[in-house]
Amino acid sequence: MSDLSAFPITRKWPAEHPDRLQLYSLPTPNGVKVSIMLEELGLPYEPHLVSFERNDQMSPEFLSLNPNNKIPAILDPNGPDGQPLVLSFELIRQLLAPAFAIAMLGAIESLLCAVVADGMTGSKHDPNGELLGQGLGNLVAPLFGGITATAAIARSAANVRAGAVSPLSAIIHAGVVLLAMLLLAPVFSLLPMASLAALLLMVAWNMSEPHHVIHTLRIAPRSDVLVLLTCLVLTVLFDMVLAVGVGLLLACGLFIKRMSELTDAGPLPRPQLSQLGELPDSVLTYSIRGPLFFGAAEKALSVLRRFNPEVKVVIVEMSAVPMLDMTALAALENVLRDYHRQGVGLVLSGASANLRLKLRLDNARYDAFTVMIVLNVEDRVVGIVVDSVSDVIPLSAEQIRPTPEFGAAVDTRFISGIGTHDDRMLILLDIETLLDSADMGQANLAEDVAA
Repeated sequence: MSDLSAFPITRKWPAEHPDRLQLYSLPTPNGVKVSIMLEELGLPYEPHLVSFERNDQMSPEFLSLNPNNKIPAILDPNGPDGQPLVLSFELIRQLLAPAFAIAMLGAIESLLCAVVADGMTGSKHDPNGELLGQGLGNLVAPLFGGITATAAIARSAANVRAGAVSPLSAIIHAGVVLLAMLLLAPVFSLLPMASLAALLLMVAWNMSEPHHVIHTLRIAPRSDVLVLLTCLVLTVLFDMVLAVGVGLLLACGLFIKRMSELTDAGPLPRPQLSQLGELPDSVLTYSIRGPLFFGAAEKALSVLRRFNPEVKVVIVEMSAVPMLDMTALAALENVLRDYHRQGVGLVLSGASANLRLKLRLDNARYDAFTVMIVLNVEDRVVGIVVDSVSDVIPLSAEQIRPTPEFGAAVDTRFISGIGTHDDRMLILLDIETLLDSADMGQANLAEDVAA
């Protein structure tokens, strides 16, 4: 005999037969329906009157069983493992995995059904709309006593082949099924179970499209075939929930492996290297291509540590890097820390807007015309980012004149002279004096570059 003393509702309505279903109800339309169902099923139950006159439905004892204060409410003393079935965190934890598996299967089934319907009608569905509609329907249906459902390929294919062209066909289909259940149920009960089993096997075989499956197994990558066969074996030998979970894990692992294979790091390609001109031996160039995420970040960024001690500046071209995650940021921070200890500067070139924001470079503006000029200033290699370079003009000593007197209104500290080229006058800047000035913060340049 079950012990129901742990449930507060039994204190207000003691159970004379604790081994039976405990029904807390009132002869309302819904209450009568439940009573009739229990009588028709032949399930033993013990009724308890919930009086609206005494406001029993709002009592703490009743709310402990049914927090929404609605009747009828049922306490099942013979739940899983012979224990009473009540709502608890442990029950939610046990149901979470099957619920997730059912939700994933429902989404896959609905999208697959839509794809099949598109192939039969030549239309194009909206995946987001399909999943949103199914999700809203499954959230609302239980509130009215319904159960969750999904699109069915068999019924959808039957509707399309019958000439259906609008959502009204689904309503008509449901109405026909309902009438068949109400009017033809006695006839259906006479059908042999063996014939129904054979019918189900034929329907399943036709829906499986064996020729399509064989063709898919031939052309699909071996890893995908392995995932498919693994899910099939687990579904047959164990259950669908386990198969879905294992299939998702295997698919995620394969995706991570393939994405990591797309990421590559190495020396800057020759066509791009030629655009930089002749660089000093103390400048090293690399190129990173592909996403920098936890599966590939460490492998890609480890290449940046392979250089001679004479290298003082490392330029990394990142225009082909679409994204980077927290792991990549942490690995890049470790590279910067190592560079700081070795006195090496790091220059990131071609980073997208998304990468610049993640690297805290949102104030820097780079586009297709951005150019990096690398100079050797006082035995230090310095990189200067400019908007563009219009031309490179060599000047002879005869074409350079001393800086004229402009008066106090013009600061000529950073002007080394005036050059002439054809009909143009060129102002020559003294880069070394400019970088050494307090205005440029040259005293903290090394720390800024390392940081």
